[in-house]
Amino acid sequence: MKLPSVPGFRLSRKEPREFIEADEASALRAAVDRARAQHDAEESRHVLEERLKERAIIVGDLHALLRKSWDHEDHVARLRGELGYANAEREAIAAQARKLASEVESEMPRLRAGLSHAESLAFSRQRELDDIHSFWLWRSWSYLMRRKHRGVT
Repeated sequence: MKLPSVPGFRLSRKEPREFIEADEASALRAAVDRARAQHDAEESRHVLEERLKERAIIVGDLHALLRKSWDHEDHVARLRGELGYANAEREAIAAQARKLASEVESEMPRLRAGLSHAESLAFSRQRELDDIHSFWLWRSWSYLMRRKHRGVT
């Protein structure tokens, strides 16, 4: 039910509920119904039928609300299940990430040692090549090969 809007006046959610719970007119309605029922049997039957119709409407509304609450409970249960699954998946991914991070951490010193060893081997090979190139026999052979390729014999 949409309440009419009045400029400059705003109802909170609490105020309509308090108004309905207070129901100041209920005593007047009950007195009118008692007076109608005491008037004659036909009027009493009409009052009873009106109350039965009101009760049927209220019971129907309660059943609709109950069905809606069951649907909401099912939806909440499904969401909780999905949340549990998502949390479990998140935990599995986090555990895998932690495992990979620890593997990387343990691998880093070995990689650094391997690179250091490769660097020392490269410098060692460079020194050997420098020694070979500075040897008199290599210089002589290199001189002869350059002359041969220039076409000078």
